[in-house]
Amino acid sequence: MLVKLPPAGNLIVMTDIYGNLSTMERVFERANVMKRLMRGDFFVCTGNYIHSTASIDDSMEVADNLMHLRQRFPRNAFILVGTNEWSHVAGVPIVRDGVNQTQAFVNLMEK
Repeated sequence: MLVKLPPAGNLIVMTDIYGNLSTMERVFERANVMKRLMRGDFFVCTGNYIHSTASIDDSMEVADNLMHLRQRFPRNAFILVGTNEWSHVAGVPIVRDGVNQTQAFVNLMEK
């Protein structure tokens, strides 16, 4: 899907959250994302919102929140696929620090 934005207006861009729900919540709070979307601003997440390298992986919650955001604001909120998400589409694992992040996310989905 091609994202077309109007020639004028405000845009909020978020990227590289890596399954960290508290980081995403801070971004949303500091940028007043919900309020700005309600007034017609635009939001784009450029990807890499899953695959945490921390001991706690909130990737499922992050993905779920972004999905609900897109459903609530279908004309203003866009969620793009980054390399971490693409690894699931292409079937190519991402390994960081000896941990197969792609498989770890699959394990989270199965819980």
